[in-house]
Amino acid sequence: MILPILITMYRISAGYIAGSRIDWISQHTVFPDYFRQLFYETGNMLPQYALELGGGQNIYNFAYYGLFNPLFLPSYLLPFMKMTTYVEVMMTIVWIADGILAFLWLKKHVEEKYAFAGAIFLIGSVAVVYHTAAQIMFVDYIPFLLLCLMGCDAYIEKKKCNLLMVSITLMILTSFYYAIGGILVVEIYLFSRWKVKLGVNRRTSLEFWKMLYPILLSIGAAAFYLVPVFCTMQGGRSDKPSFSIFELVTPDISLTKFLYHPYGMGLSIVAIVALLYYSLQKELTKKKLAIMVVIVTVIPIFSWALNGGLYIRDKSLIPILPLMIFFIASFLETIEKKEWEHKALVDAVILTVLVVAIEWKQFGGKQFLFIDVSLILILLGVTISSKFRYFLRFGTLIFFACISFVQQCNTMSQLTDVKTEQKIYNKDTENVVKNLVSQKENYRIEQRGDSAAGKTNMNRVLSSGQNITTVYSSIENAYYQKFRKEIGLAQSSRNKLVADSSYNPLFLRFMGVKYLVGKPSNIDYISTKNANVIENTKTAPMFYLTNQTMAYQAYKNLPWYQKQIALMQTAVTNQNNQSVELKSKEVAMEIPEYQGTGGSVTWKREMLEVSLKKAVLIEIPLSANDKISEYLFTEMSVENKKNQDITIALQGEKNRLSSKNSNYYNGNENFHFTTKLDSNHSSVMIRLGAGTYNLKDIHFYAGQINEEANTMLYSHPVLMNRQDDYKLTGEYFNMTYSWFITSLPYDSGYKIMIDGKEMKTKIVNGGFLGTDVPAGKHEIRVEYHTPGRTFGGIVTMISLLVMLGIGVGNGKIYEKIS
Repeated sequence: MILPILITMYRISAGYIAGSRIDWISQHTVFPDYFRQLFYETGNMLPQYALELGGGQNIYNFAYYGLFNPLFLPSYLLPFMKMTTYVEVMMTIVWIADGILAFLWLKKHVEEKYAFAGAIFLIGSVAVVYHTAAQIMFVDYIPFLLLCLMGCDAYIEKKKCNLLMVSITLMILTSFYYAIGGILVVEIYLFSRWKVKLGVNRRTSLEFWKMLYPILLSIGAAAFYLVPVFCTMQGGRSDKPSFSIFELVTPDISLTKFLYHPYGMGLSIVAIVALLYYSLQKELTKKKLAIMVVIVTVIPIFSWALNGGLYIRDKSLIPILPLMIFFIASFLETIEKKEWEHKALVDAVILTVLVVAIEWKQFGGKQFLFIDVSLILILLGVTISSKFRYFLRFGTLIFFACISFVQQCNTMSQLTDVKTEQKIYNKDTENVVKNLVSQKENYRIEQRGDSAAGKTNMNRVLSSGQNITTVYSSIENAYYQKFRKEIGLAQSSRNKLVADSSYNPLFLRFMGVKYLVGKPSNIDYISTKNANVIENTKTAPMFYLTNQTMAYQAYKNLPWYQKQIALMQTAVTNQNNQSVELKSKEVAMEIPEYQGTGGSVTWKREMLEVSLKKAVLIEIPLSANDKISEYLFTEMSVENKKNQDITIALQGEKNRLSSKNSNYYNGNENFHFTTKLDSNHSSVMIRLGAGTYNLKDIHFYAGQINEEANTMLYSHPVLMNRQDDYKLTGEYFNMTYSWFITSLPYDSGYKIMIDGKEMKTKIVNGGFLGTDVPAGKHEIRVEYHTPGRTFGGIVTMISLLVMLGIGVGNGKIYEKIS
């Protein structure tokens, strides 16, 4: 197909790469690259654990991004190719495959010229055009979904289900999230074409079983993947909003589900007319199919269910696109051949007009809709009254292609430019990281830079063994997220799912971040040949033994800033071996008022009222006594007056409160900052961002770390070596009974073995893995076993054996069931 190649070339011709500068560059290319690196490091095609990401996490937290996606597996044979380049090429091929497979499927149901028109509508859909270079998981499964529909036809007509079963399995492995919608599409398509009489009897039950068993076997074949994903999701996203039954069953006829929008199906108004026409006409097969599609698209409970019960969003309806182009192609054929049912057509047009009238005020694509409707009416008139019946099909296609191109032009600014990509994939930085990793230390290495670099490097691992504290994923380790909140870690991202990079010196020390690579502001660095490296010699090892412990209950009752101080001097366990002195005090500091052309900052009733058109930098003086303090802890509550993004930075550490209209509202209404001071500081600088908001409950605390206690805490490091993606081994020698402490976020999948004997894993330091260990010289092993993996593997093996038997017997099994 020429259209995908032309749009891809247009994207890259203007100095961009065919990928967005948000999730595409920070998730959709980075995770597959990490999976590939992990394979090169371990040789394991079925990994369980991601030591390098988010402090160390279950790798199925990132399964959504292509863990076993068959489209990414060829990249493992291409180590010389950057993953960004591979994904650009891959998605262009997928896009072309969409058109070819749509044409092959449709031409079994309509004449070739109408099948061609339907294929153009699919590849020209705004959703497909946009997400081919944005959220690629929204559309990369579509070739397999089209193969599923072709497999349905083969199953119905020839009683052969091999293609159907293989295609469903591949669709699931490509995107378990959208496979739910894809399987629903397969089911309603099968049901619409299957000749079954409704009623409670053995024959009807048998017919339903024949429709279901290939799908169930396909799901079983992917169980090695689905079962661990399901188990992982139980401990991941827990912030599911609730909806009333009324909200879930009240019809929603929003036009954005169907028209011109990338987070809907992105089609022309002809799609709605065609869908309604076939819902009202007499022919039973298409009528059943159309009615089921109307129900699924209009009743919100289906969108809610297809989104995993997280929210009600139209993106979950994208798998219905193939059925919509089936209706469009059939409708164009019906109109051009003048075979329409008059009453059904009139009623469909009237209903479409009513829907448009009801949704007109809320709809954002009015300009497209006006041109779209006008053109179709003109072309329809020409088609009905003239021998040039192809005008409707040809003219509609040209207009729809124009809409896709215009929408693409509108989103060009969202693409990643080549210079940014070159900066991200800087060979000098990569070599520095690899050299640091080669020292075989149990410490972490992170990159730093401007805010754009922070976003793009959230999941980026330049070398196996780099080990970073950041992660941006749809599913996260709940213990780790809770810990970050409890110690008051700054949240600089508007997205609540992001565990972003931190400049908090105590957090970095606690998590074992020994090296920062880059040029961060407000931090001195020592220069190397090709990059800048900051080294912290006081950093905690990732694994160590200690007897310096305090009870969790005592730790739990501490305020956020004293939690940070305590973690520098003791390990938090279920035992209390010694008293802990926490040196901190509240200090009398105040943010000065500001008046200027850009707005004002004014104190009123112990509240700071901020009204700024642009950000301002304000100096907060330190008293003579406070200058000798080691750390300054600052907290404030933010009242958002105009529902906008609000950003405040103190000494370079940034907090953000996102607008409540954001897709993933971060809820960060209490800002916390941790700043390292020295005798040279006579003041600290606060940057108040633009907006209208109030700052309440502003407090400043000065604190000091007992460095002697800190040195003792980390005095018995344990060097652990990686044996596989899921196994770490080491040795220790200690004269007394101790605690083994790690900075790996706790998870039920961990096992700790001492000389081959399994120990009871415990939560230490408010959310991390640890256990008590015996004195003496011992071998210690930390393993991670993904929950549900064994059971899923067994189900997969059984399902594959049954599928193999069906593949050999094929139609004979169908006849025996009958």
